[in-house]
Amino acid sequence: MFSGDLCGWCSSNQRCSKLNPAQSCPADFGCAKNKSGNVPAFEDTAITWNINELFVVYRETNTTGQLSTSTNYTLAAATLNSRCNVTVDADSNNITVTPSANWFGLCQARVSAATKFLLYGHNTTLFSYVTFDFASVNDAPAKADATYDAATAGLNSWNQTGSVALEGCKMFVDDDKVDFTISVSSVTTSGTAPTVTTGLCTCYTGSLSCPISLKAGGPWEGKITFSATDGINTTSTQHDITITAVNRAPVPVGGNVTISVKETDDVQPTSFSTDFQDPDGNSMTYTLVDGFGSLVTSASFDNEKLVITLNTTLINSTSATSRVTASDGSLTSNPK
Repeated sequence: MFSGDLCGWCSSNQRCSKLNPAQSCPADFGCAKNKSGNVPAFEDTAITWNINELFVVYRETNTTGQLSTSTNYTLAAATLNSRCNVTVDADSNNITVTPSANWFGLCQARVSAATKFLLYGHNTTLFSYVTFDFASVNDAPAKADATYDAATAGLNSWNQTGSVALEGCKMFVDDDKVDFTISVSSVTTSGTAPTVTTGLCTCYTGSLSCPISLKAGGPWEGKITFSATDGINTTSTQHDITITAVNRAPVPVGGNVTISVKETDDVQPTSFSTDFQDPDGNSMTYTLVDGFGSLVTSASFDNEKLVITLNTTLINSTSATSRVTASDGSLTSNPK
């Protein structure tokens, strides 16, 4: 700015009346004022603001209202905070202040206006300051794009015998660094839906973990939705899931089977239908693995019943042990 009455100014096109105008006269007359109060703004949102109110330029009066500063002045701006930046649109006399991602606080901008047309005298440069108050805004949890696919890869190859363990902290993130919770829901197309267990989510405090476990209940087709919420906003992702069927071997049930007879008795067939179970409901065949040696003259299965013929030439008390297995035609159980 200038000080004192250096020039006898009449119009913007009239030369100064002093003997040395090139040394003593400003190129233009104007003044700057700082913005009183802060300009409200919001986190993660750029704000565009008109700078004309910061400057009073030549011929501007209460009657004319604010005139365009950029008509005779070149505008520039800079921020005094590294967490925000400013750009200038001279045609509209606007500045746009953009905060860094997830930052909030005060951002002060210094706006300058320098005379465009220096024909004589001194260049006139005006400075003014304005402060933008970026208020905090709650950010919803978001899908963790960098790690989500790897974290949920187990859902893509899942069969009815398996469980899938997921880490929720690699599925979602919160830019506010606030712990969120994850809920899991499903819609069934066919089959039995998996059971879900979710643990405490402390992705930014405590254990820094959010365990999720899904256990297959059988073959299934449907959709699973994961929803992360911070109590205010919720973000969801959805997966089309197929839990494939696999053949599982029969399994023995209960303890050993004991058959007690006297040599004069007829041995009744013994059923093994409840001694093995097939998890897939398949029919089973049974095999006597070892036999009973000379204690019997024959021993074999008729469907699920073991039919034994004793060797009646043995009159002494004796015993023999054999293992039995069950098969579904593809897989065989452990013996019992």
